[in-house]
Amino acid sequence: MQVCSATVRLGGLLTQTVFKEGLTPAEVIVLRGIHGDDSVVGIKVTGSTKTADAGKEKARLVSIYGKPRVEAVFPGARPDFPQTFEQVAPEEEPGEYNPAEDDGPDEGVIADVAPARRGPGRPRKEEAA
Repeated sequence: MQVCSATVRLGGLLTQTVFKEGLTPAEVIVLRGIHGDDSVVGIKVTGSTKTADAGKEKARLVSIYGKPRVEAVFPGARPDFPQTFEQVAPEEEPGEYNPAEDDGPDEGVIADVAPARRGPGRPRKEEAA
């Protein structure tokens, strides 16, 4: 089974990245299931390990990511894990970020704006003077 190093975009965000080493093809699939299809980028094959038993590989992934997340992408006791990164869907090139094409935060993302005031409350400093 091949192993790689890659950058993981947490939640698919370009500003929240983690560099990981020793990822297996199955682990890349689990990470994409958690963080989004375009979350694992810059995959560089760094070597290989002995072909792992499917049960042992699944147990390893469950110990890291939890059973619900692994079962979501690899159901069953002994799933057929990919052995090479060619078997994993090819990643797309990330391209350049263009702020003009950004349509705002995704659903569930907290924006960088202050909440609207509800009622009179205390007067602001500039109003009190």
